Amino acid sequence: MGVAPTFRRAAVVLLAFGLWVITAVPVAASDQIDQSNGAFSGQNALRNGMAQTFTPGASGQLDRVSLMMAATSGAVTGSVQIQTVSAGKPSGTVLGSRAFSSMVVACCHQWRDFTFSPTISLSAGTLYAIVVRPTVGIFTWYDSYYFDEYASGQLWLAAGSDWLYNTTYGRDFCFETWMVSGAANQPPAIGVTSSVLTVNEGSTASNSGTYSDPDSDSVALTASSGTLTKTGTSTGAWAWSMPGTDEGPPQTITVTANDGHGHTTSTSFTVTIAGVPPTVSITGAPANGPEGTPITLTGKATSPSPADTAFTFTWNVTKNGNPFGSGSGPTISVTPDDEGTFVATLTAVDDGGNGATSAVAINGANVKPTALIDGASHASFVLLPLQTVDFSGGFSDPGALDGHTSSLDYGDGSPVDSFDYGTSASGQVHDSFAYSRPGTYTITYTVTDDDGGVGVATYTITVQTPAEALAKIADFAASMASLDKGEKNGLLAKFRAASASAARGDYNATCGQLDAAMNDIEALSKNGRLSADDAKALGEATWAVHRAVGCTKVKVGWLIFTV
Repeated sequence: MGVAPTFRRAAVVLLAFGLWVITAVPVAASDQIDQSNGAFSGQNALRNGMAQTFTPGASGQLDRVSLMMAATSGAVTGSVQIQTVSAGKPSGTVLGSRAFSSMVVACCHQWRDFTFSPTISLSAGTLYAIVVRPTVGIFTWYDSYYFDEYASGQLWLAAGSDWLYNTTYGRDFCFETWMVSGAANQPPAIGVTSSVLTVNEGSTASNSGTYSDPDSDSVALTASSGTLTKTGTSTGAWAWSMPGTDEGPPQTITVTANDGHGHTTSTSFTVTIAGVPPTVSITGAPANGPEGTPITLTGKATSPSPADTAFTFTWNVTKNGNPFGSGSGPTISVTPDDEGTFVATLTAVDDGGNGATSAVAINGANVKPTALIDGASHASFVLLPLQTVDFSGGFSDPGALDGHTSSLDYGDGSPVDSFDYGTSASGQVHDSFAYSRPGTYTITYTVTDDDGGVGVATYTITVQTPAEALAKIADFAASMASLDKGEKNGLLAKFRAASASAARGDYNATCGQLDAAMNDIEALSKNGRLSADDAKALGEATWAVHRAVGCTKVKVGWLIFTV
């Protein structure tokens, strides 16, 4: 069994240990309590399984159990099951189950009903188990802790894959089992009009019958194949149909009636689909097929004779009247490689040597190339005038026979760069550029194939003013965890002063403040207050502003920051 899990229980203070809680009234007039224990003197509050075994006093149908519960700490989700018993414990074989979701018990000594549909057939004198399995939350179930109030069963607690009984945790849970009085539920009856059917392929097979239920239960009907409809609820007629799509051996159709109480009755009949005159057809062919896109064509043939059920399929494909491809089997894939007329012809020959053909025509259509901009990168985390931008992109085209040219417009009015790729299904472009002024620009990459198809990709990039860049640099410096407050404030003061000077156009002051900031970065890097990566990132960004505003002072120690 292994180490027993930790259980949480609480003793309940009662005026007398034998105190009984008033039980719930019957859900229906026909069900009555069969077994019960209402004497509570404790409770178990668990996340794992709990169970109570019981022995029915009479055979019949169990339609619900009532469990005495205490307030839950939040909503509880899980299930209540009825299981068979092996060696006195729940066996794991479930006879019926009722799920509950987000259940909340407001207070104490609450009887909660858990109904079962269909009802569960129980035999008198046989031991069964009520099993509670929470999946979310804690389930609190009252029990008889001090005395064994119910002699025909006992309390069990889940311990891993086994069940544990120990009087430390109580003797019996508080429960009620409710049995339906009267005669046991009877199965429904069902009949069929024709036990053997034969129809030609391509037509619809149909059959009919009747059904009834002696208990006036609502009956559900299902068929193993085909479509089934019915009239009435507890008695009536049914109608079945199924398309005869292809010839074949007889097949058995089973129609089943279910009364919703665990009883089913079935009837069966056979259906034989006979052959009809041959037809050859092709599906899946569009009027226009984009170049480079595979088109799957599917052939179908039916035989004029029930004996001719094997076919040999042969495909031939032409482009503008010239051989283009061939294949065998019921399907073929055709991929237009350029504009043109593609004709696929299917020949189907049955096992008697009789053949028939069908053909479809597809116009190959040009597909425009797809342009792609991979990105526009630059050395520092800020971008200012005169800073180099590295552009990369490319294109793809399913038309492998197409020639391509492209243009690259950086959106600032400068001359457009042009490229010629020749005949190719794809190509790459790499270029470098430096903007002369701050602003937001749209980079446009245009690719044109020799059939007039055009693909366009755009990329938006922002070139910052010195003031904007310095504000971003200051934010970066403020985020550095390696600097203490004084070091951060010293850097921030210089960057903010430089930003203010740049915003009002006083670039002489900006240069001096940037020089001071560069000196601080150099010093913090040398004494280990800034990591090499942080110093490099901060220095490169500061140097980019330094150069953009036209500062000329260069210190040897700053050269590692140049971009």
